[in-house]
Amino acid sequence: MDISVVVEKVADHGYQATSYVPTHVVVQGRTRQEALDRLSDEIRDRLSSMEVVTLSVPLLGDVHPWKAIAGFWCNSPDRSEIERNLQEYRQQVDADPNRL
Repeated sequence: MDISVVVEKVADHGYQATSYVPTHVVVQGRTRQEALDRLSDEIRDRLSSMEVVTLSVPLLGDVHPWKAIAGFWCNSPDRSEIERNLQEYRQQVDADPNRL
């Protein structure tokens, strides 16, 4: 598993390594490599009793309001007439100088 971590020099204390996802861990070491090794060990220990999964949570309002009727007129014999009427109406609206 690849995990992005933050490694920073800590004044007079060596290095600090921090992970945020999938678990928040902060460790320090005298050297950069020591801090990374400690972080790796700590993350491995924590993840040994965890399960990492992907969860999809639909948000309210995610469904587009037109989705339920999308394609409704797709196979209608009146489709070309409906499209022509819509185009004519759009031209009338665009030509109106008083429209918003």
